[in-house]
Amino acid sequence: MSPPALMAVIAHPSDEVFNFGGTLAYYAAQGVKVTVVCATRGEGQPLLGPSDAAAVREHELRESCTALGLPPPVFLDYHDSGGLNATNRTDPLALVNAPHLEIEQRLLAVIAQERPQVLLTFDPRGGNGHPDKLRMFQATCAAFQFSGYLPDPPQRLFLAARSLALMEGLTSLPTGPWVDLDPRQYATAESGVAARIDTRGQRPTVIAAARAHTSQALSRLPEEVLNGVYGVALDWGIFVLAGSRGPLPRWPVEDVFEGL
Repeated sequence: MSPPALMAVIAHPSDEVFNFGGTLAYYAAQGVKVTVVCATRGEGQPLLGPSDAAAVREHELRESCTALGLPPPVFLDYHDSGGLNATNRTDPLALVNAPHLEIEQRLLAVIAQERPQVLLTFDPRGGNGHPDKLRMFQATCAAFQFSGYLPDPPQRLFLAARSLALMEGLTSLPTGPWVDLDPRQYATAESGVAARIDTRGQRPTVIAAARAHTSQALSRLPEEVLNGVYGVALDWGIFVLAGSRGPLPRWPVEDVFEGL
């Protein structure tokens, strides 16, 4: 078995922060090899001015990973498919237009190289319904299932989960990707939580990672919103189990590697 390694699969720069940031920083601080795999460079959200959005957001993700104590991210080199409600998705390189099997194969190549025991990715609704996040949820589930032929296949796949209280807070914000969503459609019941990781010591680190995304509204969230509405997400890594090559030693585990 390879040394402990964890991989988070995301769609856009900044997805790593509130979905997995505390958990990634927690394990990196313990010496675990932590890899962020990002499908796109976030160019689907144009910047104000002439700057190259892909280059800017790639730099921001690299800075965020540094803040979290992680090595540089790995990119799958797809294009961002645009905002949640985008109507023009004609770019042939956009993630939403990529064949499912192709995305899976690119991801499998990274898994084979990095050899993570544990994978993390989005829930089946992509956190907020964005089609790129849904693509990466599907690709990661497929890659986990069909990676068993590898010498050291991943042993567990966990999906990010949010409590009803957190979703009610997020959907109550005046702006953001959760406006007008029904919190009960995006929340996970307590009985479904398979892993609960105490990341309370990582809150300053995750906020620093959020501030690294200077081109996005994420970096400008007021402290009271970060510490209030997002507080639970910063202090606890909460996940459901989507795949395992063996039983969990208990339910829920307090360590994603517990029993491996």
